[in-house]
Amino acid sequence: MVSSAHFQTRLSALCIRSNPETSIGFLSRRLINGASLLMHWRIVVSFLMLGVSGLGQVKFDNHPAVINDVLRDAHVSGSIVYSDVCKSRDSGIPVPPHVYSPRDVGSPVEILQQMFSGDPRMQVSQERNGIIRMVEKDVPTDILDVKIHHIAFDLPLSSDPDPDNGPDRALLIILGSPEVLSFRKDHNILPSFYRASANEGGALPAVSGELNDVTLYQALDYVLKTFPGYWVYENCTTEDGGRTVRFRFYWNGVRRKADKRGG
Repeated sequence: MVSSAHFQTRLSALCIRSNPETSIGFLSRRLINGASLLMHWRIVVSFLMLGVSGLGQVKFDNHPAVINDVLRDAHVSGSIVYSDVCKSRDSGIPVPPHVYSPRDVGSPVEILQQMFSGDPRMQVSQERNGIIRMVEKDVPTDILDVKIHHIAFDLPLSSDPDPDNGPDRALLIILGSPEVLSFRKDHNILPSFYRASANEGGALPAVSGELNDVTLYQALDYVLKTFPGYWVYENCTTEDGGRTVRFRFYWNGVRRKADKRGG
């Protein structure tokens, strides 16, 4: 005669064989799979939360005032040197590279390094005179080292049809020096069609004085004394393999307007 305990044991084994979902191994696998699924969702949720918290970091901007705001708050000026590919030598005026919106609090160099962190070639440093340099690696800067014998920033005549005293006029005087024109010709640097930056602000101060035996680099820095902000040098390669260079001043005398975000 089969005992009651032995019968219950045989019955349980039979039920497990007939319905494997009731087995301990199956239940263990279900628990493991459930834990893995929970961990997966935790990772997904954490990633989504990280993405939401970093939306400000992902935002790019190339409005000149984004960089100028940092320089103005620190009471310093700067310069940007970078390369680009242009469709033609008349494809517009150079604009600052796209940067992250500033988020971190720190020195102007630290803030600008964070803003340019999307460009691994961009290096940010500050010289002893306070000027902050934002320079991409491997950009040809030979023209910036051209030595100019004499530059005279004469005041415009009253009969001048466009007596603008702004940085555009100073830039035209610098780029029109015989040494710069000769260097561009000797090195097959295509002439770019200059376009004024149309800075706002009404009457502007005049860049005055004379410079002797200075590099183009130093001449551009000299203008920053009258118009704090930064100058841009863009080394541009055209689609047909030619080279052109572009310059522009972005002075901080005018803050950007909320309804105007053009370059």
